[in-house]
Amino acid sequence: MSDPSPTPKVEPKRVKVTIVDDKKTGKNRIKRKTIVGHRKMTLKEFKGLVTKQTPDFSVPPTFQFRYHQTAETDPHLNEDMELENVIGEIVLDMPQTTDIAPPDTYPILIDGKTKYEKIASGEKKADVLNNLKIDPKKFDLQYNDGNGFVELDAEASVLEQIDGPLHVVPLGSAELEFTRPDPITIHSSVLKFQPFDNLRICSFNIKWLGNSSNFDPDLFDFVLNKNQVDVLVIQEQVAPYIKGLWPSGNKKVQGEKIGIIYQTLTSTSYVFVESDSKTGKSKTEGSSSSSEFFACIYNPSKVNCQSSDWIMKTLEKNSTFERVPFCFNFRIHGGHQPIWFSLISVHLHAPKDGQSQRGDEFEAISSYIKNVSTKVEPWKSLPYNPFLILGDTNIQSAAELKYQCGKITSILPTFVPLNHTAMATNVSTSDPRPYDHVFIDSNLKTLTKCSDHIQLIDIGKKYKTDLEELGTNKFSFRYSDHNPVYFDWKVFNY
Repeated sequence: MSDPSPTPKVEPKRVKVTIVDDKKTGKNRIKRKTIVGHRKMTLKEFKGLVTKQTPDFSVPPTFQFRYHQTAETDPHLNEDMELENVIGEIVLDMPQTTDIAPPDTYPILIDGKTKYEKIASGEKKADVLNNLKIDPKKFDLQYNDGNGFVELDAEASVLEQIDGPLHVVPLGSAELEFTRPDPITIHSSVLKFQPFDNLRICSFNIKWLGNSSNFDPDLFDFVLNKNQVDVLVIQEQVAPYIKGLWPSGNKKVQGEKIGIIYQTLTSTSYVFVESDSKTGKSKTEGSSSSSEFFACIYNPSKVNCQSSDWIMKTLEKNSTFERVPFCFNFRIHGGHQPIWFSLISVHLHAPKDGQSQRGDEFEAISSYIKNVSTKVEPWKSLPYNPFLILGDTNIQSAAELKYQCGKITSILPTFVPLNHTAMATNVSTSDPRPYDHVFIDSNLKTLTKCSDHIQLIDIGKKYKTDLEELGTNKFSFRYSDHNPVYFDWKVFNY
């Protein structure tokens, strides 16, 4: 009889932890400590380990994890997450705040600040809003379930529905089916800019990311680290990375290859954000290439992704969009006040003869930007339009670029393209096309000393041998059929 197979060795992982609490006095005190746990340990188990190794600090169950320098509790750091997937330093404290919560209260985010409020078992959301002296005709009460904001049933008890911090959200315009952005506080509409830092933002359509067994994860290291990218916005991710539930309630199964790909990021300080669902013509669950996620990888020492959401609610068979764009709202660190900007990631109508449909999509995106930037704080108080449109627009030529710029400027007259020469951005040299673009408000471009033109990260040149051996089609599944494009900001603060 053969000996049983030995138990596989689980490698330890060292995690820097910041704890905000003092159980003796109730006043906030900060302790930083490196805790060593095994990689397959869940964050719930890790929390217990932290408690044992820091006996002078309490870590009650209500305390939650967030990444270092992230203002809000990160929904991706759920307690079932394994330690091997944790990137960088984490913090244990109350969601949205470092205050110690009064007993039997619930955190409610109002205008960027957290208020703790007692909620009776039978109270409906209108009752809670009235108790807060907030007009229910102008504001809604929602909660964040870790995958996005969830509307509450007006006739049911709030406590029977919530499973996360509550948010008071301003009711938006009913002109279009726009989702409402998370409320964010800004303290002054008068900006006094001073030089701060350089920020490099990159857009990359990676063909069917997560669906190819031949994909080379070295691509991430090359794009992010070798090219010093701070924010990487990704289109065409088709398999889920973040585990959880689809909007239907079905369980998400992490793509076979996507976990391997993003594990290459765990040795860095980058943070990963993924849309809560997929969008496309059909099959918005699973790993089919007929629909896709939008994703973002960013350097948290430079920026925070404060919130993100779809610009329209209907994600499958949308009457306007082939794939509904996704908006990432960022805050830049440093200075006396934060600077906000929002990246609307797009993958527009694909067929070569689809200029008119793409024009309709650009008009809808521009209307969304105008609606939010003129009616919702903090955007309406800014002296510039903080929205940028970037991604795979599928624009076919310089002539079409001129046509689509007309569609945008008919609604947003100060917007300009950063690929104004219609530079080809795809890998193919036999059929070069200016697919990838960035559109920005000219006032923001001036204030931030933005690059005059996007730059190309030439993956065909970097992986020239593979391109010659594989040909363009097979090369696209190992790397992509698009080149990443980026631009630099000499970012200012005030």
